[in-house]
Amino acid sequence: MVNPRAYLAEAIATYGLVFFGPLTIILAIPSFGEELTTQSVLFISIAHGAAIGLGVYAFGHISGAHINPAVTISMLVTRRIGIVDGIGYIISQLIGAVSAAATLKVILPDLGAKVNFGTQGGPSALLDHSVASGFAVEAVLTFFLITVIFMTAVHKKATPGIQG
Repeated sequence: MVNPRAYLAEAIATYGLVFFGPLTIILAIPSFGEELTTQSVLFISIAHGAAIGLGVYAFGHISGAHINPAVTISMLVTRRIGIVDGIGYIISQLIGAVSAAATLKVILPDLGAKVNFGTQGGPSALLDHSVASGFAVEAVLTFFLITVIFMTAVHKKATPGIQG
């Protein structure tokens, strides 16, 4: 079933996460300095959580607010959504993400350059720059993300209303 309203909801919710998440990282440097501090990590974490939470509450009733292709793929695999909607959701999420990144690049070209606009993503120094370690960490974190979503928003015995 083609649902343009749900596709727009996915694009906007994903835009919100990809805009506000990196924006807080960009703003954390002039606010807290270049070193990671407890305050900067809390600032960045709360902003990411708020962006996701607001996206879920604003758009959850329209599209389910997957926001992440991993969530959409999980919903496809478990037949919670159809293939056409799944593809539409993923395309919408990609459009929202790229649009948000482009907006940040236009608005903060110099300030964002200090953190390379997130282009150094992937394996980090903490993982000795190992692609395998980076992949393993992403796989474990994605597993927990999907588990939390299924247990709070999909499972038939989930607390009503907790998902937004």
